[in-house]
Amino acid sequence: MAEAITYKAVAHKFDCGTDFSKLSVINFVGPAGAKACAYCCNMNLDLDGEPQAYGPLSKPKLRPKDNLGNAGWKREADNTALRLKYEAGKKLLSELEQKKVDLIAKAKPVLDPTKRPPATAKAAHDPAMVALDKQIAQKKAELRKLSFEHINANGNYSATNPKNFEKIFWQWYGVVALTPAQAKAAISYLEMSAKTLTVRKPVLDNTSYYEDVFGRFPVVQSIFEPGPDYFVTQLPHAANPRYPSWDQRYFLPHDAFFATLVSGTRWLNVRSRHSRVWAVYTILRDRVRRNFQTTFYYFI
Repeated sequence: MAEAITYKAVAHKFDCGTDFSKLSVINFVGPAGAKACAYCCNMNLDLDGEPQAYGPLSKPKLRPKDNLGNAGWKREADNTALRLKYEAGKKLLSELEQKKVDLIAKAKPVLDPTKRPPATAKAAHDPAMVALDKQIAQKKAELRKLSFEHINANGNYSATNPKNFEKIFWQWYGVVALTPAQAKAAISYLEMSAKTLTVRKPVLDNTSYYEDVFGRFPVVQSIFEPGPDYFVTQLPHAANPRYPSWDQRYFLPHDAFFATLVSGTRWLNVRSRHSRVWAVYTILRDRVRRNFQTTFYYFI
């Protein structure tokens, strides 16, 4: 008798960038406890974890499958635009705070020095002040998010501001990135190849325009990794912790292989974990416009 496949919607909703919101995700449980999830949205490109997803601009012979902008990087012109937006926001915040000061001063009663001051009463509800406070709070939150104020590279609160606070307005998130100090302090990894032993540490591409708000630079893959000279790209979880977290193999199953099947205008890329599917993604070519990609992750 065939085993049943059950399904249940996830309790909360999801967003797809800025295009769609309140999307449902359905979890499936099938034979032998196999699990999968499904969702429907517009085509999205996400190649994080692919060893040749991102590469340095200085090596034109490399053929990265994605552009650095999808890993967080901003060109100088884009960073300048964000800086100008931030400075304009700070100016508006200053104006809002001054407006609040003026409202408070205007609402304060003028006392007659010849008379006894009245008993302190509860301040009356002022809709204009409430609206102004809301504007100020929203603008402060917007500026904190834009500048990474009191935020560390993991997205948590920090008592200090990032190294390039109010100078650089972007951070790496699609690649493994470290500060020079972190790379120097990293524990060495002993690489064994045939009869040769190589002591390795993370190697950074410290080109100035690759430095993010936290002072980090992308880690470059070595000859021992699946994408030499490409940047190490990351996934949310480790798949092979026998390697250091700055090595591309840390994010790949131990016996992973990458195969590409071509059929007409469709490419099917399969990442294998033993005999099970690790992840599948299909690229459909739109000959008039550009390539699109949809991703289905199977949690096995």
